[in-house]
Amino acid sequence: MIANIRDISIIFLAFESIIVLVLLSILIIQVRNLVILLNEEIRPMLEVSQETADTVRNTTTFVSKHVAQPFINTSSFVAGLRQAAKTLANGGKPPAKSSPPPDIPQDEPDPVASPPAAPPPESDNQELFYE
Repeated sequence: MIANIRDISIIFLAFESIIVLVLLSILIIQVRNLVILLNEEIRPMLEVSQETADTVRNTTTFVSKHVAQPFINTSSFVAGLRQAAKTLANGGKPPAKSSPPPDIPQDEPDPVASPPAAPPPESDNQELFYE
């Protein structure tokens, strides 16, 4: 009786080992296929994305140097000339600062402006941040 149970257990373990070996082989093949997929499909997409990012970086640098910076410089120069002309027109005195429109009283807060931010809550552990 015990010999029969032993023989059945050995046969069962042999079948189980064969099944585990087959499943492990399938898993190895699937991992190999995944690596191939990553090398053939994903890597070229990453390379194209990197090239696109480099192109965008170069384009923004070009536009900044050759379009935006000259425009800013010209605008600054023109603003300086306008201010100089206003000063000369006032007899050498700088122009007075503009006052707010009369329909908005100064003591009332602006209804469009956002309320001031609340201060951060006090913490008992503040001494930990200063150590």
